[in-house]
Amino acid sequence: MAASWRCLRRCPRRGVELFELFRAGRLQEADALQARLLPVAKFFGTTHGIAGLKAALNAAGYDIGDPRPPLLRLDAAGLQMVTDVLSLFHEAHGHVAS
Repeated sequence: MAASWRCLRRCPRRGVELFELFRAGRLQEADALQARLLPVAKFFGTTHGIAGLKAALNAAGYDIGDPRPPLLRLDAAGLQMVTDVLSLFHEAHGHVAS
């Protein structure tokens, strides 16, 4: 669930929705929403880490720069993967930062 919460910091509407479903005891719906968010959270949280998160935020219009050394920014292939995932997320859930 921790990866989901990191993801939800960038898509707060989904975070509120998940919280409200859980609070209302609508656990199956909450589980379904979390399952939809989890692949994106895992992608940025474990697959690409800080470099992927910074690349995603930069691509979403937040100028936060590159990771600090010793971390490296994503290469062209990694950046393309981030862009592709953001596009899929946008199609499924709306703007990342809304």
